[in-house]
Amino acid sequence: MKFNLKNVFLSVGIFAFTLALVGVFSTAKVEASTITSVGTCTNPAAPCNWTDGTTWGGGSAPAATDVVIISATDYITGTTITTTSPGTITNNGNLTVTTDLTGDGAFTNATGSTLTLVGASTISGVLTATANNTVNYTGAAQTLKDTASHTYYNLNLSGSLAKTMTGITTITGNFSMSGSATATTFLTTIGGALDISGTAAMTTGASLTVTGTSSVGAGTSLTNAATFTLTAPTTAVAGTLTNNGIFTVATALTGAGTVVNNASTSTLNIGQSGFPGPTITATAADNTVVYSAGSVNCKATAYSILNFTGSGGAIVCALTGAKDITLSNSGATTWSTSTSIPMTGTLTVGANVTLTNAANMTLTAPTLTMTGAVTNNGILTVDTALSGAGILTNIGTLNIGGTSAGVNLVADSSTNTVNYYKAGDQTVYDPGDTTDYYNLSLTGSGAKSMAALVIGGTFTVNGPTATLTGASTSYNIILGSVLARRLSWGATTSSPVAVNKSNTYFTSGSTGKITPTTGRIITTVGDINPDGSTTTSSSTTTTTPTSTVTTTTTTTTTPTPDLIITAVPNAPAPVEPGCSGGNKFNTANGNLCVNTVVAESKTYNLGTVTLKNGSKGEAVKELQRFLNDKLNLGLALDGKLGPKTIAVIKKWQKDNGLVADGMVGPKTKALINK
Repeated sequence: MKFNLKNVFLSVGIFAFTLALVGVFSTAKVEASTITSVGTCTNPAAPCNWTDGTTWGGGSAPAATDVVIISATDYITGTTITTTSPGTITNNGNLTVTTDLTGDGAFTNATGSTLTLVGASTISGVLTATANNTVNYTGAAQTLKDTASHTYYNLNLSGSLAKTMTGITTITGNFSMSGSATATTFLTTIGGALDISGTAAMTTGASLTVTGTSSVGAGTSLTNAATFTLTAPTTAVAGTLTNNGIFTVATALTGAGTVVNNASTSTLNIGQSGFPGPTITATAADNTVVYSAGSVNCKATAYSILNFTGSGGAIVCALTGAKDITLSNSGATTWSTSTSIPMTGTLTVGANVTLTNAANMTLTAPTLTMTGAVTNNGILTVDTALSGAGILTNIGTLNIGGTSAGVNLVADSSTNTVNYYKAGDQTVYDPGDTTDYYNLSLTGSGAKSMAALVIGGTFTVNGPTATLTGASTSYNIILGSVLARRLSWGATTSSPVAVNKSNTYFTSGSTGKITPTTGRIITTVGDINPDGSTTTSSSTTTTTPTSTVTTTTTTTTTPTPDLIITAVPNAPAPVEPGCSGGNKFNTANGNLCVNTVVAESKTYNLGTVTLKNGSKGEAVKELQRFLNDKLNLGLALDGKLGPKTIAVIKKWQKDNGLVADGMVGPKTKALINK
């Protein structure tokens, strides 16, 4: 302490004294000294010591109240450093504090400088770190200094254990974590890059926007916590990035690590066109992955909810499964599948999108809603609902298990088959084309309601009954497993009356009928008569010197119809290739698996009297039923036995080793009921 000498005059009585008093009644104001480092501590491997006088220009270490300036080139280390107001520290170089930075004085980490804190930072004064500087926390468990502006420029967390960051919201420059440090950050902005290395683990505690590149190193983890939004335009993942909120990568997602879309509320937005590098795990129930680029090469994996929202281009996506897929692209977009895709929910095809299920691929979408265009070259199964104002063009196999209202279906290609296979009633969609269907199959159970249709190929009924409300045509009709004879087919209530009536395959009460344009193989040449016989004519011309005579001979033949499948009583039903193991649909061709139906054994009550030409009664009706069932003759069950029917009986007796006499006696009856 310095003292001033003052002259003090005392007057006591007649005596006067002059006294020189030193520091008794007044003191001088305390002033801080300015202490600057010598500028020669330039070796980072051998930094100068804070308490060593040779480190400083005045030859002595700074006091807590001094104004301390560290030169830009100097590396200085100290154990415990205290700055007490009015003292301050300005770091222009590199300062490391190994134990504690304390005091109520101000600390400024200046432009280009580095402050490394190994221990605690309990300084109560203002810590300024907003210039282009770096602050490192390298110890074990540490609580970061909450700066007055809640801002650091470059901030690095390393070492081990948890780093507590409450109140720090903004990193102006770069933020990194390394070592085995962990932190739940409340950062909202990183103006530069985010880098996580070593085995460090970072969890967001607020929505965060990263302006630069984000890098998640091998062995590290970055977790975007629930309800938070993480935006990182470019992200390289070598470790694990877990998203429980919203994670948006606008430019590029690269690396060999794993991105996990982890919760039903999580959304992963990918803006890049190229193939995402990391493994994407997106199977959590109802999580969403959105590809927002125009042309997209998406990750081949299984998804829950998958959306394409780009502005148009080509989608390449060899995904292995999904719950819901929505293509709502704003520009013209095409997608041709390159893998079979099993879905469990809804496929939505937007107005600007063309989706093509490639040949040999199986696409299963229980609900298909489309305003765009879908072309099926493989197998498409819609189990619940097919709807929308778009156009579905079927070239392969289309299996419809539910409703098909309001859709535009084109199914006239000669290579296509449409199966209505629901276990219950269904309405067959009427395409309204010149040829409505090529191959149309009704399977499952219940009643399949069908308006007047033109079927270019084969119409199959196997299991349910067809409710016909109009006159339809088909090249072939297969009922059960047998190719039906030509001439119209319908229920007993069909009107106009069908020639062949069967309530087994056609719903009783339906008024329509269906007529095959062929239905058996005819081996003779001639016109096919209503009863199935053929008529041929031949002419012979004889010329003499006086005249020319032409003789015409007409021959009528009634052949036995040929069956595509011959049912063998008591023989086991063969299993189609591709239908073993309980498969619902044939793995080879996509058709509904239906085993060959074995014909039922049937007994006919032919009475005890021999039936012959002119016989009448119920026994004759039974004989007519047998001939209809066995030979598909389409005879009217009128109980009258005439010459044409006798001719057929003779042919059947001959073919079966009986005497062909046209008499239906005991031997013939026995063979009929064999």
